[in-house]
Amino acid sequence: IDLTARWLNTSTQEAVDGEPVDWTTLIPDNLQLHNPQDALPEAKPRYATDDVKTLPVLSFTQPGETVGEVTLDNRVFGVEIRSDIVHRVVQWQLANRRTKQYRTKTISEVSGGGRKPWAQKHTGRART
Repeated sequence: IDLTARWLNTSTQEAVDGEPVDWTTLIPDNLQLHNPQDALPEAKPRYATDDVKTLPVLSFTQPGETVGEVTLDNRVFGVEIRSDIVHRVVQWQLANRRTKQYRTKTISEVSGGGRKPWAQKHTGRART
């Protein structure tokens, strides 16, 4: 099918002349995906699946005494640390902590007027 000679209506998937278009014949065989799952790379887990992390729970009343253990979920605590994201979050928090001290001057705070106060010559005064 020569696509340059025909206009295609993509909403009805028919050519303008009303003839249905077989879309599978328009894509060359070397570009077609016969099984869409073949195109996906093998997914590797972004967290450690083998390690189980446990932390001791310490007592507030008796310093140094262990009360129990907490098992941490690897989907949350086993992920690689993204230092670029941590940096952006820290910068965002520090920027929001600062007080906003900037503002535009009002008309009474701006020095000078909008017009020359007197003529430059023939007044006997200095230039301004």
